[in-house]
Amino acid sequence: SRRIPLLATRRPGFARYALRTSVLANGISWGLLTAASIVLPELAPIRMAMIIVAVGLCSAGSMAMAIDSFLRYAFPVVVIIPVSIAAASQPNDENLLLASLIAIYTLYVMSTIGIVHRDYWRAARATAELERASQTDALTQVSNRMSFDLEYQREWRRARRSNEGMGILMIDLDHFKGINDTYGHPA
Repeated sequence: SRRIPLLATRRPGFARYALRTSVLANGISWGLLTAASIVLPELAPIRMAMIIVAVGLCSAGSMAMAIDSFLRYAFPVVVIIPVSIAAASQPNDENLLLASLIAIYTLYVMSTIGIVHRDYWRAARATAELERASQTDALTQVSNRMSFDLEYQREWRRARRSNEGMGILMIDLDHFKGINDTYGHPA
């Protein structure tokens, strides 16, 4: 449980690969199991349950993975394609209806995850901008006290981890208003 955040920090590329692989393996296994319930007569009693679970998994998984540029399309595809192929390989009225519903459902999922993806990243950008604004003086664009406190905490933790000392230099300018009025904010 503690290893996953550590892996994501130390080896983000490998962590992304491991996440994507496990998510796609889960999706394709459900897609293949659902396809098997369509094709194999002995699995006919669980066919409807498998289809319902696959739809739920595909919907929830697609929304959860919508922020990832690759998984947002790859996940629903690996769940849906095996079911589509199975339905098309057994042409009867029920499977033709299923294939039609799959096509409609696929269009719905793809458009919905596109919206979720855009909204998530738009909110992430707005949050980053708000965080930057909360740590910067609006007039001078100089880091404020909140920024100092956060940086101090980061440096304190770094110094403790590396068993190093830490120093702080504070300068108090007398008659700051006069300096500011004469030379301006950039000075």
